[in-house]
Amino acid sequence: MTHKRSTKRKTTATKPKPKAKPKAAPKVEPQDNMAIWLELCETDPDYTKEVGFRGGFTSIDPQYQKQRMTEVFGACGTGWGGEAEWIEVQRDEDTVVVKCTVRVWYRDKTDTIRYLPPVTAKAMAFENGREDLDSDKKCFTDAFSKSTASLGLSADVFLGKFDDPAYVQSLHDKKDGPATEEQVNKVIAIGKL
Repeated sequence: MTHKRSTKRKTTATKPKPKAKPKAAPKVEPQDNMAIWLELCETDPDYTKEVGFRGGFTSIDPQYQKQRMTEVFGACGTGWGGEAEWIEVQRDEDTVVVKCTVRVWYRDKTDTIRYLPPVTAKAMAFENGREDLDSDKKCFTDAFSKSTASLGLSADVFLGKFDDPAYVQSLHDKKDGPATEEQVNKVIAIGKL
């Protein structure tokens, strides 16, 4: 009995392709849950004022809050924004309330748009024969401020720290003090542009 011996030669044409190395999982940086909060939480006292009615509170300049959102997330409409809906509610013959629901969004570091929970605020639009022409703006500003507070914007005011004169003075001192190393580096970087 004769056995035929067959030999197979591997050529480049029949050589199996090397198996692809499994891709390494992308390195995921640990999420700093407090990063945005810590960046937004301190409020410049120059943009606040004490309000004496309704038990007294600290009011924050709404334009300052928009400035802070722009500093952290970019231009309004690109890096952050808000959607608003107004509804007028007739309470009785002489009273109309306007309600504004605001839904603020921002673009995170992965370029994903994140929505904050909607917040509704109210203002008197018409009462005792008088119309408040600023009622739409008032309730929008209130809802916007409360919505962005969930990111930490001006958290020190909402946490009651502005009730402590020593805390407010420390913010003034910090602002008026010598530049930090981080501030110096930012100025140097801008000068190199």
